[in-house]
Amino acid sequence: MKRLLCLMAACLLFPCAVLAASPADDAVAYASICLTEVYGYTAEDADAFTFEVEETAEGVTVTFFNHPGWEYTVVQAANGERSAASPFRALSDYPNYPGENSVRQGLYAARENGWFTRWDAAARAEMAEWLAQWGVTPTPALAEGLSSGALTPAQALNEYFLSCYGPESAWPKALAQWRDEELDSYGFVPEPVSQPSEGVRTYPLEDVQVTEFSGETPPELASALSNPNLSGWTPGSGAYVVRQGLESTGLTVFERGEERMLCSLWHGADGWFFLPVGDKALLPGREVTVRYGGGGAFELRYPISDAESEVFSVTPIALAASENHTLRYCRLNGYVYENADTGAFFQIDSKTGDAGVSCHWYRMTSRASAGQAATVSYTPVLLPLFLDFWDISAFPRTEAAFYEAEGDVLPDGLGVVTGVRLRRETSTRSDILGDYFSGVTVEVLEELPGDPYPWYHVRIGRTEGYMSGIYVAYPGSVCSMEPLQNESSLPPMATATVDTALKAGTGWFDKTLADLPAGTRLRVLAEQGGWLHVAVADGPMDWLALTAGLEDGYVKAADVLIAATEAQLDWLE
Repeated sequence: MKRLLCLMAACLLFPCAVLAASPADDAVAYASICLTEVYGYTAEDADAFTFEVEETAEGVTVTFFNHPGWEYTVVQAANGERSAASPFRALSDYPNYPGENSVRQGLYAARENGWFTRWDAAARAEMAEWLAQWGVTPTPALAEGLSSGALTPAQALNEYFLSCYGPESAWPKALAQWRDEELDSYGFVPEPVSQPSEGVRTYPLEDVQVTEFSGETPPELASALSNPNLSGWTPGSGAYVVRQGLESTGLTVFERGEERMLCSLWHGADGWFFLPVGDKALLPGREVTVRYGGGGAFELRYPISDAESEVFSVTPIALAASENHTLRYCRLNGYVYENADTGAFFQIDSKTGDAGVSCHWYRMTSRASAGQAATVSYTPVLLPLFLDFWDISAFPRTEAAFYEAEGDVLPDGLGVVTGVRLRRETSTRSDILGDYFSGVTVEVLEELPGDPYPWYHVRIGRTEGYMSGIYVAYPGSVCSMEPLQNESSLPPMATATVDTALKAGTGWFDKTLADLPAGTRLRVLAEQGGWLHVAVADGPMDWLALTAGLEDGYVKAADVLIAATEAQLDWLE
C-alpha cells in the first residue's frame, strides 16, 4: 500500500515536472513576491502592475510598474542569481532608511487611521508610537511636531518622507513624485518647515531629549557659561541631547564681535561644561545654525539662499585613550550641499570605496540637477577624522576641490600603532617599555617571525623595542584596525604645569636631557607607570604624531596636564 501511494504521488508530480517554470516565469514570480514582501504593496495594489520581460543570453530582466517612470526591475542571471531595484532609492546611503516596506506601511497606516485628517493629539501620539514600532527615525522637525503639534498635516507628511529617505536633493525624480501624489491625495499643498530662529525648544527623539536654542540660553547651562574662558562671549545657536545611560553632549556657537568659536558641550559629574573645538572649525563670515540631526550627530547648517544650504554633520565623541585618560573630540561625519529648487546635490563622506581602502574623506556623490543620474567617485585621501584638526574652510566642497585634495602621506618606513605595548623582546612575557597611544607613528626597523603574528622592531624617538604586528598599521602588515581612518583616539597633548626635567629614561640614574619650563607643550606618546614618553612640540602639532626631529624623553605624569588638543589645553590651563 505504501508503494502504491508513492507511485500515485509520483504520477501527480509528473505534470508539474513537465510544466516546470521557465527562467522568465521564475523571474516574474520573484518580482511579484518582491512587490508584497519587500516593497510593501497590498495584494490588491500589486495586481495593478504591468510586467515586461526581456530575455538574453546573460539572463532575464523583468521591468514592472504601475505608474509611468516608476519602474522596478528584477534581474535574474543565467546562473540563477537575482537582484532587484526600486525607483525610489535615494542617491546616497541614508543611514536611517527603514526599507520601502516600512515606508509604505506607514502611509497605509496613516490613511487607515486618519492621522493626517484628524491630526489631533491622539493622532500624533499614534503616529509617534507607530514610528517607534517600525523602526522609522523621525527627523527632528517631525519629532518636535508630533510632540508639540507645531507642524501642519502637510508638513508632517513631507517630514515623514524626509525621515525615511533623507535630504530631498538626494531623491530620484520618482520619489519626489510619489511624495507629491501622497500630498495631493489628501488635498495638501507642499508646506516647507521653517526652523524657529529664536528661543528654546525641547522635544523627544529616539531615546533622547533634544534641546535646541538660539537667542536664549537654557537655564541648565548657566553654570557652564560661567567658565572664565567664555568671558565676553555670547552663546548663539546651539543644541544638546540628554541620554539615559550614555554621555549627554551638544554643540554651541559663541560670538564676540566679529569673532566666532565652536564649542562642544558635555555633561559630567559636576554638570555641563564646554570644550573648544578650534578657532577654525566654522566657515568664516557665514551664518550658521546648530541643529540635532539624530543618531548622536549634530548639524552645522550654513544657509546660502532659501533653497540652498551647506551642512556638516558632527558627533561629539569621548574615546578612552588609556585606562587613565578619556579624550573628547568632534568626529566629522560628512558634508552635504543641496539645492531644493534645482535638485543639485553634492556629498562627501567616508564610506569604504570599491577598492576597500578606508581613507577619510574620499567618497563623493554628486548630481547637477533633479532627475539626473548621480556620479559617485572614490579617492584615497588621508585626512583628519576629527573636526578639531581641520581648517574647515579648506574642506573640499566642490568636485574640483575633491579631486585636488592631497591629504597626508606617511613617510616611507613609518607605521601607525593602534594602541599597543612596546616590549623589550619579541615575547608577550617580555618587559613592558610603555603603553603607546593609538595614532603614534613608529619607525619600522625590521620584521621578525612570531606566533601567530610577526613582530616589528620599532623606534619611537630615542626608544627602541618590539611590537606585535597585529597592532601596527604598516604596508604588508596583518593589522586591519587602521588607527588614522577608524574611530580611535589620537595621541594626546600635554602642557607642563611646573618646571620639570625631560629624562632619557625612567630610572633614577637616567640623565636629564633638558629642563622644561612650565607651559612647555608636549605630544604624549606613551604611559609607563608614573612616567610619560613625550615629544617636545616645536610649534603647533598637527593631527599626525610625527616625532622625527623632535626632542623626546620622559617626564613625570604628575607634572603635566593632558587634553585631546592644544585648543583644549589653552582652555584648561
